[in-house]
Amino acid sequence: MPYSLQILNALWIHQIINAPGEGKHTRVPLSRRDESKEEEEGVACVGVGMEGEEEHGGNGKMRGRRSKEDKLQTLLLDKVGEVASAVGAAHRVDDVVCALHSLAVLLFPVDSVLVAGCLDERCRSQVLGVGVSIEVERDECRRAFYQGAAFPTMARILLYNVASNWLACFPSSAQTQVYDLFFLKGSAADTLQALIFNFTGNGCGDDVDLDAVFSNIERYLLSIEPHFS
Repeated sequence: MPYSLQILNALWIHQIINAPGEGKHTRVPLSRRDESKEEEEGVACVGVGMEGEEEHGGNGKMRGRRSKEDKLQTLLLDKVGEVASAVGAAHRVDDVVCALHSLAVLLFPVDSVLVAGCLDERCRSQVLGVGVSIEVERDECRRAFYQGAAFPTMARILLYNVASNWLACFPSSAQTQVYDLFFLKGSAADTLQALIFNFTGNGCGDDVDLDAVFSNIERYLLSIEPHFS
């Protein structure tokens, strides 16, 4: 059995055995956690008058937070679509780096100067011109990114479009700053699920370099394996 498949099986079995609930890993999204909290507060709200109004106001705030989270997830999924289009239309590796940077900078503390240093003048200006989110906004975007559909979608783009066709041409600083961190800065469970989903190669075109795809999957499996030891 290939070593990468051994790792995959070992990590998946370990996750199933040690996960709570119905014998499989289930990550409760933020919205589900908020709903549980809301239900608990609803049960506790047995009084009337001012106390009831306070509880009602608290529930409204939670609904507002969930609405903001949903909007962020939608915006990030749209951004992933833009990145996918840019990668699909790219003719040079610099264009791919710029596309990934435009999303990465919203989620992570990317060193844009370091990335720009390995690009041509046009892409350098584009990278340095991207606005940088403050830390609080970045944390909110990152949480929404990994808890919604954006990360699984982006993972497939990174593995089947970028790794297959472009990653070998990436400067090392660009790979570290705008590629690797998508798999290394989220939770190990989120990353593992995305890697497992993409491990079979189902649905990919004939032009996909599966050796490059599986090599990257193996690399990330090795990096997250200690989290499940």
